Amino acid sequence: MIESFSNELNENIILNAIEYGYKNNINLINNINEFSNNVKTNDIIENNNKDNNYLFDLIYNTEFENINESYLINNKEQRKIKINNIKENLYNKIINLNLEYSKENIFYNFNKIEKIIYRKNIIKNNLRLDNRKYDDIRNIDIRLNILSKTHGSSLFTRGNTQSLSVITLGFDKYLQEDDKIIFHYNFLNYCFNEFGMLNYPKRREIGHGRLVKKSISPLINIKKFPYFLRIVSEIIESDGSSSMASVCSSSLSLMCAGVPIKEHIAGIAMGLIFIDNNNYIILTDISGEEDNFGDMDIKISRSKNGITAIQMDIKTNNIININIIKEILFKSKEAILKILNIMNNSINKPNKISNNAPIYYSFNIDKNKIKRINRKRWYNN
Repeated sequence: MIESFSNELNENIILNAIEYGYKNNINLINNINEFSNNVKTNDIIENNNKDNNYLFDLIYNTEFENINESYLINNKEQRKIKINNIKENLYNKIINLNLEYSKENIFYNFNKIEKIIYRKNIIKNNLRLDNRKYDDIRNIDIRLNILSKTHGSSLFTRGNTQSLSVITLGFDKYLQEDDKIIFHYNFLNYCFNEFGMLNYPKRREIGHGRLVKKSISPLINIKKFPYFLRIVSEIIESDGSSSMASVCSSSLSLMCAGVPIKEHIAGIAMGLIFIDNNNYIILTDISGEEDNFGDMDIKISRSKNGITAIQMDIKTNNIININIIKEILFKSKEAILKILNIMNNSINKPNKISNNAPIYYSFNIDKNKIKRINRKRWYNN
């Protein structure tokens, strides 16, 4: 993976840093492998591999056409309903055949076939499932100050992903840590049509929240600002790239709240599908299914001047070289500049501080006259 935080650096500097890290990691990995081979003992790791050729072939031969028809449906909700019906019918068929496979094992192999069909259709049709071209961005909708009593808020919607960002301004005496920027990222079950218990922050909330905070922090002039900030991103709906939607919504809400942010920051998630070892497709602004069935997910945040954060995860054994990353970075720049233009058309400079924000006045009193202050009268006024 790759993870980076920077202060508006250009693509070439970032690429040089990635290449430097890559070359030095090769030496580290070779030494680890050499050490491992010298001290290796018998492996006792349990193999929980759910791959099963017979089960895979059975599902492929009986359900391929049904699954393929489902992935010709452009509407995601309708497609999801049909896929779930196929899965349940398949499970019942296999149970009736007295085949002793777990539901988890059946659905694991079903998902592998979904992935084959999904990728094949994108490559064959030169279009994505929602009829977008490879470099198209989903429709964007922006609503400012949607919550009238907060210090600043915005609702950023991109496709079926939606982030509500809320800003709270406070004073230092309420700080629970030294950092003047607190960021909370809430990703509850309802945002992807499920239900579950409210619980402590999980890996996603912590990791994505940290990524968003690092993305927007370089452009906030917090030192001369009298308030500390609490930024909350509530993910209302999720269909891929909710952390990057949070970058956009937070940037907008900061301006709504009157926070001195130099300019907007936007984020986007890029994807990759390998056709073979040497040929591939780069996807701009990936949806949840493209993230699930693709070979890579790379999130990039930037202002018009340069990159502030990158986070990349890969899901393939294919080699992702520096040339692929370079192409992705420049394609993401083109897309983010379009998003920044839309954001600037909504709001392009910080507002005045909200009337709802807390206010305090400071003044000096002659120390010899402090005893004359009527505290009761002062508080009543």
